[in-house]
Amino acid sequence: MKTTEEILAMSSLIPGLYSNPELESLIGLVRRLPRNACVVELGTEYGKSGSVFLQLQEEFNLDITFIDIRVGDHRAESLRVFNEVSAPYKGWEGHWVLSESIDWWYKPIHLLHIDSEHSNEAVTRDLAQWGPWIAPQGIVVLHDYDRTTPDGRKIFPGFTAKCVDDLFKGKEWAPLGVVDTQIAFRRTTRGNV
Repeated sequence: MKTTEEILAMSSLIPGLYSNPELESLIGLVRRLPRNACVVELGTEYGKSGSVFLQLQEEFNLDITFIDIRVGDHRAESLRVFNEVSAPYKGWEGHWVLSESIDWWYKPIHLLHIDSEHSNEAVTRDLAQWGPWIAPQGIVVLHDYDRTTPDGRKIFPGFTAKCVDDLFKGKEWAPLGVVDTQIAFRRTTRGNV
């Protein structure tokens, strides 16, 4: 079993905007999942948060799908870096998908990590498309929530507290907390699964 410190040390080598407190929170959420849980990450980019899932895959027998919606040169660079990140885990079983289409999806998701386009419209679309597949008691994690520059300007002005409040209000979702720019919710009802 890898310690939190070991996971953080490996993840610190990867580019990205995930803080150590956010990564620690993500590690804690993964450790709460059932064995054989299905994890889907939207917006993998370089794989900093994805490295957490890879490092915990063997211990929890995670079924991981990484979905990168980037296009062009940025996608190629993201895939190159992600391949380097995942190199120590050549036995990992999962999928790297270069599309956000879910026409092929068929199984319950225990943790959905949304870190793709950072706008109200995109996050709303992601939750509408993938949310019904969240298993009862499944978790949705959103990254870069209400992120600001050091002088207080919004980096993603469309992805704010109001957007998240609108998406997750009501009895279907229970808040799990906020750490820096990461916010998580647990499903309290059944979706399509």
